[in-house]
Amino acid sequence: MPDTITVAKFRDVSGGLQKGQFAVGEHVEIKGLSDLDPIYKALLDRPITVTLGLIGPDGRIGLTPMWFDYEGDKVLVNTASHRPKCGWIRTNPKFTILIVNPDNPYHWVQLKCTVEREEREADPGGERVTRSPPGFASRSSRSTVHFSCTQ
Repeated sequence: MPDTITVAKFRDVSGGLQKGQFAVGEHVEIKGLSDLDPIYKALLDRPITVTLGLIGPDGRIGLTPMWFDYEGDKVLVNTASHRPKCGWIRTNPKFTILIVNPDNPYHWVQLKCTVEREEREADPGGERVTRSPPGFASRSSRSTVHFSCTQ
């Protein structure tokens, strides 16, 4: 588990063109998700989906919209245990999530993550389903994946 998270501060382009707009600004280290700039942390608190990027068995990146939640500095995703993406996570426990504000596509945060553990629904304490609007929570055999963020 990393001691810090590296944050790459991209330039804000929502106000129009600016010099160097496609360059990454400074890199800063933070101790955890609670230290994220409040404008980005607010995205974690909204009931929106993330785009989960995983390396598939053919070496290409698979992108999947998913519901997520977080507890402290751990981000959680919940998926049916039998789905291919769950196997991909088990095979390669590193992935990226992208959270985009549905009201402003220039307001987003990307988290590069490493799996810390998988909690199966059948295990003690495993009945957790990450937040989602009513009617979206599936009750098939599920796993909650706990992961830490590195960037």
